[in-house]
Amino acid sequence: MAVTAPSSPFARRRRNLNPAARWLALYGDDAEMLVKAGRVVTALFVLFAIYLDPTQPSNFVQQAYAILIAYVLFALLKLCTRLLQGMGDLACTLVDTLMIGLLVEVTGELESPVFALYSYALISTALRWRWRGILAVATALQGILIIAALTTAPDGDPETNFLILRSVSVWLTVIMLGYFATHRDRSNARLRELASWPHDILVEENRPWFASSLRHAASVLSARQIVVIWRDQDQAETHMAMSSDGCMRFEDAPAIVDDSLFNDALGRTLKIVQGRRRRLIDALIGSEWTAAFVTGFASIRFRGAIVVIDPAVTDQDAMLLMRIVASRIAMELEQFALIQEHVSTAAIKERMRVARDLHDSVLQDLTAAILQIDAAERALHGAPRETLARTSDVLRQRQRSIRRHVAGTPSMPDCHHHLADQLNLFAHPLRAQWDCNLSLKVDPPDLTVREPVLAELCLMISEATANAARHGAATAVDIAVTGRGHLVDVMIRDNGNGGRRDTLPRPRSLESRVTDLGGRMDVTATDGALRVHLQIPTAECVG
Repeated sequence: MAVTAPSSPFARRRRNLNPAARWLALYGDDAEMLVKAGRVVTALFVLFAIYLDPTQPSNFVQQAYAILIAYVLFALLKLCTRLLQGMGDLACTLVDTLMIGLLVEVTGELESPVFALYSYALISTALRWRWRGILAVATALQGILIIAALTTAPDGDPETNFLILRSVSVWLTVIMLGYFATHRDRSNARLRELASWPHDILVEENRPWFASSLRHAASVLSARQIVVIWRDQDQAETHMAMSSDGCMRFEDAPAIVDDSLFNDALGRTLKIVQGRRRRLIDALIGSEWTAAFVTGFASIRFRGAIVVIDPAVTDQDAMLLMRIVASRIAMELEQFALIQEHVSTAAIKERMRVARDLHDSVLQDLTAAILQIDAAERALHGAPRETLARTSDVLRQRQRSIRRHVAGTPSMPDCHHHLADQLNLFAHPLRAQWDCNLSLKVDPPDLTVREPVLAELCLMISEATANAARHGAATAVDIAVTGRGHLVDVMIRDNGNGGRRDTLPRPRSLESRVTDLGGRMDVTATDGALRVHLQIPTAECVG
């Protein structure tokens, strides 16, 4: 059975069109089809015009008919058949020019309908080639006009008026079509450059990806300077990045920026020449400028605007490109924020794994060594006891140093996280690891904390869960986290046997971690269940 390739949505939509609309869609997609159809229409128009008024041209009418009929047949063969498919664009242009020259020579008048073919020849050349092709065809047509004016003039007096009018029309068309061709080339070059937008989004440094993106945007828009101002919609701080002659400058929270700059330019491009907005841009860039264009953007998380200073081109296409660049910047801000959160979560998980490994291996070994040294120290007297005491102190310092190293893994301290989402994501593997039912409740649900506090909370929850499962044989751990001003209140309750002992256990590592943060820990027992109450300050992560 034959297998057919799936058709594209555009092909399916074209098949659903009626025949006339299908032909129009084909012409819109293929410039060469438009050239072929234009040749048929123009030739038929000239033939019909001569048929209506055979006095223009006044001589060699039959020869003009014959040439035009041959030209119409040539045009129809190019449009409707494949017989002349191997004929290139240059050969077709030479045929068009030759036909025009023959018709002008046969008709012998500058005011004949044949002049309509001049416009067709220039337009078809503009669609196929650039300035050089247009100038070459225009020069050939101008030569035909001059020859016709000299050879057909009565008594050697050329028809100067018609020659000037025809020549002006030809070269005015050349100028317009040349601009069209140049504009098309420039638009294509911009789109190619826009398509090669850099994708090196990294989070190890301070927005290095923004530098390459802004430099690329300045190149696409041919701008001397480009400024991006943005704000997280959940935060009050405003950030600014400026690219000027390849140099980058970042500034956080410029106090002079207000929401009106974002809102007024949202979804459109504003030209700034004077007024309040000009004074605002003067304060932002701190240098002389002539014209500025502002385009706003809004995404799920961010609002902002890009300011393009003194772009080389300010046509309508450039305005649209500014809006595309603004959308791209907004998308990259969102993407960078998501990557940053993902990397932060991965870093917390890695820190938890390293802390667990160190706790289960190195720290346990150090603890055992310290306990043995303390026992030996109590049995000795004099100089040996002092030596063991010093060795014990060194081991305790190494133990604290390892703990501080695990807690001090490089992070982004100014980044805020939604606590409920991050803790639930972190707690998911703990349930399977310790085979216990771990429940989490955060109040209020939208509570956010800085990354250092989040990292310490995760490590504390991990240690408390491990202690409850390993030492208390707990099968369920309930954790309630409540935000109280500048404190995070954490209540950890399990169903193990730790609360039934004569002496309530106090996890030393957990207590030390809370103390280092400037908080406090209380351990109580209610109905045999052990409760660990932690109070942790969120304003600053100490130690």
